[in-house]
Amino acid sequence: MTLTEAAYWTRRLSVLFVGGFGILILLFFLLLSINNSNVESEILVPDYACTDTATEFLENKLSIPSLTLASNSEQLIEIDTPTGTLDDNIPLVANVYAYDDPGPSLTAQNQAKDIATKLGFDPELIRRRGIKEYYWIEDEFGRFLSVDSETLNFKLQINYLNPNSLPAEIDLPTDADAMSIASSFIRSNGWQLEDYSNEEPTVTPINIEPDGTFSMAKSRGEAELLRVDFYRSKPFLTILGNIQNAESIRDRLEREYQGYETETTTVNTGQERVDVYNFKTEVVNLDTQKSNISVYVGTEYRRDRGGSINPDIYDIEYTSWVIENDPCGKYPLLPVTTVASIITNNQASLVYLNEKNGDTVVPYQPKQVDKMLVKQVRLAYLDTLEKQRFLQPIYIVIGEASLDNGLSGRFYFYVPAIDYDNLRDKQVPIPTQ
Repeated sequence: MTLTEAAYWTRRLSVLFVGGFGILILLFFLLLSINNSNVESEILVPDYACTDTATEFLENKLSIPSLTLASNSEQLIEIDTPTGTLDDNIPLVANVYAYDDPGPSLTAQNQAKDIATKLGFDPELIRRRGIKEYYWIEDEFGRFLSVDSETLNFKLQINYLNPNSLPAEIDLPTDADAMSIASSFIRSNGWQLEDYSNEEPTVTPINIEPDGTFSMAKSRGEAELLRVDFYRSKPFLTILGNIQNAESIRDRLEREYQGYETETTTVNTGQERVDVYNFKTEVVNLDTQKSNISVYVGTEYRRDRGGSINPDIYDIEYTSWVIENDPCGKYPLLPVTTVASIITNNQASLVYLNEKNGDTVVPYQPKQVDKMLVKQVRLAYLDTLEKQRFLQPIYIVIGEASLDNGLSGRFYFYVPAIDYDNLRDKQVPIPTQ
């Protein structure tokens, strides 16, 4: 073989080697991508695991009441996003959680008395209305306490027509102090669930009307009370850090689910400590402007009797349901096109409609609407004042309304997010060999 031939074959073999090596690398990354895709698909596959059968889960299908519009309203609803369509980053599946319902307690009356004691009532002056309610009345300061005998949720109300209900001079704490006072009060009495401690409360200035009802104060200087609302959130998707390519899957979903909070926690499996990547969203109720736990903070008022142990606390609305920490299952969500159809065909539940910067405290009065423009749709969880078996996801539809008085308004629709028409029985994983 000549030197020329040797050089020729050296070049040929080099090309073949480089080409073959390149193909091997390509195949490696292709297989890695396929494997990564399979793992990600498993994360996004529903397991329908909260009940054994689809029929049983459907017994808990969400039914959301809707506010009514004034007569002659034009129920014209349009999608008015930059693209003209709903965002396609709506999740495909979401966690569902079971409520921890211990049922009626044999010691409910003693527990209700304990609540009364903590709120400054004489526990022995207990009264009963039917089998559902314990209550206390304090005439001197117009205070009334009602405790649900089964759930121990309670409501403390003050009759503001009573001349002793408020001090002569109003001197409210700052918003920050009001949040601190309410948080310390709830926490010290053992009434704050752990998941409420992760979200910052909100503060709303309250005015007391001549008939004793509440309205939203036009300015903080006109307020007579400060309502502090407590909120919580829940992960709608969870990724365990010990699965293959967990971090890369998390990073891709973070890009896809922009606008949702992410959180990394660590759990101990008994064999190792594992990072858990959570995609979280808010837990809301039917009143979009307040929570299920509201504490009304006011001027420090040293009452001679009944309640002097809580001089800053006035009304309380406490409805708290214990939600299991871990989801009971994953369920498929309605696709974007279906959600858009429900909205534009007036099948969504109207839960809030008000003028922009309007009074968010007074009860809703039907309003005449000319047009509604949808600006945003996002996933949340619905936690109602009524007992439920499961905490389920909903879509919150947010937009702007043209009202008949020429003003612009803001609206919220709720849509149950689970695809109830395509539920299956619980999917039992096939054991690996």
